[in-house]
Amino acid sequence: MAQRVSIQTADFDLSTEVAALRAADPGVGAVASFVGTVRDRNDGSAVSDMELEHYPGMTERAIEAMIDEARQRFDIRAARVVHRVGPLRVGEQIVLVAVTSAHRGQAFQACEFLMDYLKTQAPFWKKETTPEGARWVDARVADDAALARWGIHASNARGVPMSQAFDSRQLRNALGRFTTGVTIITCVDGAGAFVGLTANSFNSLSLDPPLVLWSLREPSLSLEAFLSAPRFAVNVLAEAQVDLSRRFASVTENRFAEGAWALGEHGAPVLAGCAAVFECSTVSQQVIGDHRLFIGHVLACGESALPPLVFQAGHYRLLGEIL
Repeated sequence: MAQRVSIQTADFDLSTEVAALRAADPGVGAVASFVGTVRDRNDGSAVSDMELEHYPGMTERAIEAMIDEARQRFDIRAARVVHRVGPLRVGEQIVLVAVTSAHRGQAFQACEFLMDYLKTQAPFWKKETTPEGARWVDARVADDAALARWGIHASNARGVPMSQAFDSRQLRNALGRFTTGVTIITCVDGAGAFVGLTANSFNSLSLDPPLVLWSLREPSLSLEAFLSAPRFAVNVLAEAQVDLSRRFASVTENRFAEGAWALGEHGAPVLAGCAAVFECSTVSQQVIGDHRLFIGHVLACGESALPPLVFQAGHYRLLGEIL
């Protein structure tokens, strides 16, 4: 079977793609195609370029499912979707949808259906560069209305497509849209060795008493150290500490060989140059799903004026301007 979906950075050629779609199929009586390009204005602002991100594997599967749905709804012979990702300039091609059928009406409808579906349901993220700065582009209510004519409805007026049949990757993807800071959480194990890992599951729980929480996956090799340690520290990383974040998220053996580390007053390693530090005593450990939830009582805390490191949609980011 010919490849139906391609996600790529390279450009595509419409005539080549259509010729390949029609090849060796004498039953084709109609070909409908759509090519989307980067325009120079959107939502009232000039656009100089854009960038598209996706989740490899999951995006392809989602589009394959869309094509299967189109084949069930319409009498089509073949379909092809090519979607580019990465940086794109104004005027460049973004997406191709091409459909073959014995009849033009079915080809036109299937092509429209796939475009409406693709616009709202495919897991892509688009960022535009405007004179006011870069901005992420949300789905539109008008796109939901276009999809609704096929009997498919998004579940809210913001244009975010909802699904009750999500897998773990889709859930991770949706959770990834929530922007967090980045921390290195540390303790000292029973042998007196420093233990630490990168985490963005940290959050506040209570001001009175002062409680914070974070979670760690059950299979983590660091779990036993944190279960046995009476104290831990949460080091909220600054922008300049992104390399340390990557280091403590890796399988590097001596993670503490880099960074200005010292033993804090309450017995857990603390890092100099952070945006904030919390030294805590563990007051609760609970198994919740596939994670261990730790709740800590804050014994001491400190902050700096350094901008924090930010993490969103699978990428480290810089803190934006105050709105």
